[in-house]
Amino acid sequence: MTGIVSPFKNNFGFSMKTTADYDEKMLYPEELELLSPKAVQKRRCEFCIGRSAAHSALSQMGINKCSVFKGANGEPIWLWGLWGP
Repeated sequence: MTGIVSPFKNNFGFSMKTTADYDEKMLYPEELELLSPKAVQKRRCEFCIGRSAAHSALSQMGINKCSVFKGANGEPIWLWGLWGP
């Protein structure tokens, strides 16, 4: 999205996505497995856009090809969440 500047310092990743960015092909296979095959199209779109934004933000911090998993309540589990504090 053009015209939006990150409000954060350089050591933060910032990304905004819209429904125009929806493409399930950009999900990593393990992320796609997190999405129920029964999920309605709106939910599939929200999930994919959220993961796309997360990938872009992580990439800005130099973290590439990193799956974003989900916790017990559906919250994203970030890279550092996998290995502890």
